[in-house]
Amino acid sequence: MATRSKQKNIIFLNKHVNKREFLNSVLKKIFGIGKYISKNICYKLGFLPYIKLKNLKKNQIKKIQFLTKEVYPNFIFIETKLQRYIKNKIFFQKSIKSWKGFRHLCNLPVNGQRSRTNAKTQKNKKTIW
Repeated sequence: MATRSKQKNIIFLNKHVNKREFLNSVLKKIFGIGKYISKNICYKLGFLPYIKLKNLKKNQIKKIQFLTKEVYPNFIFIETKLQRYIKNKIFFQKSIKSWKGFRHLCNLPVNGQRSRTNAKTQKNKKTIW
């Protein structure tokens, strides 16, 4: 009787993911990669987006990691680089004392949303950075 590996999770791009998940959904879990870019990565490497991770070999997974870590960061920001970029943009708005920066300082909605009745979530939200 053959033994099955009981390990269900693998580390994929510094995230613990289930082997049984589709490649497309695993790529979308990375901060900064959405539907379009995840499908683009799959087709660029010749994979179907709905292939499961357990069906990929280690060298194929390394190709995906190389493409997302080395090639794509030149064109898009992902993970910590994107978070740092957003944080710096907010800090800049606060430092020049623009209206958006003032709204960020007061923990109010920034992009023109109504604040009289609908801003309860934003008002209760704690600052992340």
